[in-house]
Amino acid sequence: MAIWTFSALPVLTTAAATLVCYLSWTVIYRLYISPISKFPGPRLAALTFWYEFYYDVILRGQYTFHIRALHVEYGPIIRINPYELHILDPDYYDELYASSASGEKRDKWEWYTKQFGTPEAMFSTIGHDQHKARRAALNRFFSMASVRRLQPIIAERVNTLMQRIRGFKDVKGDVGVIKADYAFAAFTNGKL
Repeated sequence: MAIWTFSALPVLTTAAATLVCYLSWTVIYRLYISPISKFPGPRLAALTFWYEFYYDVILRGQYTFHIRALHVEYGPIIRINPYELHILDPDYYDELYASSASGEKRDKWEWYTKQFGTPEAMFSTIGHDQHKARRAALNRFFSMASVRRLQPIIAERVNTLMQRIRGFKDVKGDVGVIKADYAFAAFTNGKL
């Protein structure tokens, strides 16, 4: 009868080696192979999201302001995390944001479209042609005539919201605190 013995050492060694290989590959890819690896910026920001986390969470939303300082140090186009660039050059706008008038077709970034959890929605459509077909169904709602037709309704709701906000101005204590998300939800739903 054979007695089976189990040793955790080979399993731990394999797991550690796999982790080291994964981390090494990630560092090499993000610093040298990535399509945006040639753009300047802090190396730590290119390697990990922890750089952005520090400014946004630990320093409570200061990353937006820190990006301006990074532009002063590194120039008009900088790398702000492993997957994103930040551009402070208005001349580059047309290159970055291709319009339908330019004739350039660009697919959306897949990671960006997953944030709402609605993979079949128009906003989450990755392919340019498919998105264009889905968007065409809504075009009439965004025409100048449709927007102008809604202008009096929007103005009336803005006035109602402002009256409600002014009503809280002189209230003391917690009763005078306005939860902005509730106020804007009521504004968009017409429940003011």
